[in-house]
Amino acid sequence: MVYDEAWDGLAAVQGLLRCFALEHQDCQVKEIAYSALSSAQLVDAVGREMLRGGYADRVVLRGSQRFTEAWLPLAAPKALVPPHKLQGFWVVSGGARGVTAACLKALCRLAPQRLLLIGRQRLQEEASASALLCGKELKTFLFDAAKRQGQSINPRELQTRYDSIINSRVIRQNLSKLEKLGAKVIYASLDCRSGADLSRAVSAARASFGPVTGLIHGAGVIDDGLFGQLSSKQFERVYSTKVEGLRQLLRVCSEDPLDYLVGFSSIAACFGNRGQGVYALANACITRILLRYKKEHPQCNVKAIHWGAWDGGMVDATLKQKFSKSGVQLLPIELGMEEFLRVFSHQSELEVIVAAGDPLAFARRPANFSLQGLMLKQFDGLSPGDHAIKGAKILPLATIVALSLQVIASYTRWPLEEIVLESSKVLKKALATQILSLKATSHASHATWKLLWQDKETKTFHYELRVTRARRSKQTLENTLFRVAAKGAVKVQYDGKLLFHGPSFHFLKSYSLLSDKLAVLDFATACEAKSPLAVCDAALQAALLTASKLRGMGTLPLAIENLRIFTNKVPTEGWITVSIESSAKSLLACRIEVFADDKKLYACFDSVRLVQYFSKQQGDRPIAMMH
Repeated sequence: MVYDEAWDGLAAVQGLLRCFALEHQDCQVKEIAYSALSSAQLVDAVGREMLRGGYADRVVLRGSQRFTEAWLPLAAPKALVPPHKLQGFWVVSGGARGVTAACLKALCRLAPQRLLLIGRQRLQEEASASALLCGKELKTFLFDAAKRQGQSINPRELQTRYDSIINSRVIRQNLSKLEKLGAKVIYASLDCRSGADLSRAVSAARASFGPVTGLIHGAGVIDDGLFGQLSSKQFERVYSTKVEGLRQLLRVCSEDPLDYLVGFSSIAACFGNRGQGVYALANACITRILLRYKKEHPQCNVKAIHWGAWDGGMVDATLKQKFSKSGVQLLPIELGMEEFLRVFSHQSELEVIVAAGDPLAFARRPANFSLQGLMLKQFDGLSPGDHAIKGAKILPLATIVALSLQVIASYTRWPLEEIVLESSKVLKKALATQILSLKATSHASHATWKLLWQDKETKTFHYELRVTRARRSKQTLENTLFRVAAKGAVKVQYDGKLLFHGPSFHFLKSYSLLSDKLAVLDFATACEAKSPLAVCDAALQAALLTASKLRGMGTLPLAIENLRIFTNKVPTEGWITVSIESSAKSLLACRIEVFADDKKLYACFDSVRLVQYFSKQQGDRPIAMMH
């Protein structure tokens, strides 16, 4: 989905798109917002984004700048908001049961509150004979009572009556607990989407409590369904309860001096959840409404709280079992109450995720994914098709490596400098096509990924790579650059004629042969080619040129046993060191280190294996086609 960033309301589709991606894992889904781009630039930018891959990521393109989202840990506030500042008249939708009721108890523990609680449930009067009954005994009592009155009742109607009585009991218990904490409470049974009913209830409460100072929208309906199976009725119930309910609350309280406005959202709005597309969309929409309200009322403390799963509320026994299997921890009720109060103390944060354990567990990607029919005419401003052997275009290994790293980084949200290429190898010669497909499979709980690249038409697999994640390394490897001047090595300008790469890949500028096993080469990429692809290509070019100059071998890269990038700052110029570790008749192994012009290590390639293409002794000039 591509849209102008000025249409910020469309950002609410993020949760919906991520739910769609979970339900359709064979489909690549991405949200792209843009500004300051011409039509031609936009087409080119969208093409590059699709090549990057990803998993329903939201990307913002502003001219030449690219932004992605990241959730960061929030430090505990130094001090909580003083209790007297939270004391006032609160209008709360969905406040008589579940998570919202628990949060109100925490609020009333701080200071006595005046509360108008809005809920759809009508309080049912019970016969004294059934007051102590529950479960099967209560259902039997209700069935017998209907029978005595000559009523025919089916199982669904019986369950509805049972639920109504149980819910009424819970509401009365919560109202009693709030009053014991010193709160003055009014419960109004109505649908918050009904503007007229809501206006009457709020007006009546104002006569007793004064102007509204706080508003909490906690009402919500869960009615899950997969895309293509949802009815319009399901959509309306789930969506309008959240979105229209908040609009009506804000309309009714538009003249009140609100100090606090809180919307209870769901973590599904941030990361998606299979079957909850509409619920995610609704919660994302109320977040956009809250953000807009903050812009219009900067003095109001506005919060959108994306709750994780509570150990209570809407989470029943079935959902608990589902969360347990997926490794999602439940938020204990008491801890959730404490975190609710802390949220008010984060003045600058409008959106907050509150969840037990690692919130990103909710965003866990499927264990495998695929990309179909990628046409690599342009990749990060470069033309991989520039590479050719005897006029036949091929896709070099460097392109596959760089593309794989960026796809995994986008899909998993791992920082590029934490991704390690454990191995890469050519299975069956270099691809002679620019249209290819990818199959990616994770192992060891998403810690390692295996990627297979194949020709889209022949279905032949040509490249296999394995990547994993490691902590950022602060290790500084020995910098061989500093030995160059001391040895007085001769610097030879490179004319670009030896290697079979096209004009957009002319990165090597000069080389110095320090010994029969070591060479240092200068490189410079074009400013617009500031990407890992340019550096990967330059590194392997350096290895091929070194093999030619020190061993007289024309070679092609066969495999890379290990590749580590140490920073996300891609150098546009610097030095490359190539040290030959071993050589045989037709194979050569070497190590490559890439340094930026500030002498900082950018990347290290271990055990790069080159295979001989043909040698000088054969009477032809050596071919060392990039990758």
